[in-house]
Amino acid sequence: MNRIVFLILILLLSSCAHRNMTREEWLEVGQRTYSNTTKEQLIKNAEKILVLADGDDFKFIHKPNGFVASRSWLIYLVISATMGTDHWNFEVQEKDGKLIATVNASQTAGSVTGYAVNNQAGTVTTPTMGTPIQGTAIYDTFWNRLDYLQGLKNDWMDCKRANRKIKDKETWGNIEPLCLSINVKDDLPNDLSDIEVDRIFKQTSLDDDRPARAKKKYLKNRNKEHR
Repeated sequence: MNRIVFLILILLLSSCAHRNMTREEWLEVGQRTYSNTTKEQLIKNAEKILVLADGDDFKFIHKPNGFVASRSWLIYLVISATMGTDHWNFEVQEKDGKLIATVNASQTAGSVTGYAVNNQAGTVTTPTMGTPIQGTAIYDTFWNRLDYLQGLKNDWMDCKRANRKIKDKETWGNIEPLCLSINVKDDLPNDLSDIEVDRIFKQTSLDDDRPARAKKKYLKNRNKEHR
């Protein structure tokens, strides 16, 4: 059990990377330039990304040019628990008639594990550690979702697709704050096209009817909201 908790903690804290990103890399993945929109619209849609991911658990501090958001989580494993907090900072500045949006994400995590040895019981606590989330994957997912909500793209970057991009080495790093299924709801926008719905809920096995049931539930909720 100790090993399981340790592995989960490493998973949550690591970026699947072997190095820290340079300043130039951070600026490249953490910034985007937008036009033909407003600062308020960008901030609203960036907040919606986090609300869709796990809206009930996010806490927001709103600022004139953006927001700071945090989400605390707990993974319970019978006699062990891993806990932490995801942090997001989103800001929009105007420059030369265009809007420059900046986002960065970081995470703190620790664990508590129970043990029993020689008729003695107790707990082992792993100190809370914090780290910026390295890699391109989480930012690629965030910006693709923001582009969709801004009406710039027709396809939603769902977690299955985001994970496939990591597997295909198109991106790298940690996407758990947006896509860890055991503690993230990962709701979808209610305006997906039928083509997108079919793609996201595509059934890959005749023995697994979960995609079909999830698709039915999504369409039911989408139709209800659009009445």
